[in-house]
Amino acid sequence: MRVLYLLLFVAINAQADEHYATADKPLVATEAYARAAHREPLQSTDADSLRVWIRSYMTGSVEGYVLSNVGSLACRASSDYANGVVTVGPAQCHPYSKGAQVLKSLKALPTFIREDWDCPLEDGGEIYIEGVRAGEHFAIRVGNPGFCADADSKAIVALLKKLR
Repeated sequence: MRVLYLLLFVAINAQADEHYATADKPLVATEAYARAAHREPLQSTDADSLRVWIRSYMTGSVEGYVLSNVGSLACRASSDYANGVVTVGPAQCHPYSKGAQVLKSLKALPTFIREDWDCPLEDGGEIYIEGVRAGEHFAIRVGNPGFCADADSKAIVALLKKLR
């Protein structure tokens, strides 16, 4: 009987990994990261919010930040890549004290005219940024923004410095 209870407990508390294809739009990936962190996907009706997910191509480690006026979290997860699909494991999140200060940076972010771009570097990592600003929902993906000289990439690098 104890084994049955243990199996039932594990089945109820187990969380499946989340997946997205690298060819998907950034919003599909940000929703996968949100689910991995036990968060609801953002909607344009939400208050101003910002979510940043940083995934290392080499190690698969994921660093995430979920920022809102209600509270902020810093998250860690692992990921795997195979055949054009990224699998994200369950995220472990804890309160993040700099969230309110960093959320002020949302107003300073540009209105991105593209939603997906790469800067020239073989390895490194990718950044997904999702937010709601004044009722406008956006999601972008950029690979290695520190290696581009355009204004959008520089704004993302500045945001990352504030997060860390």
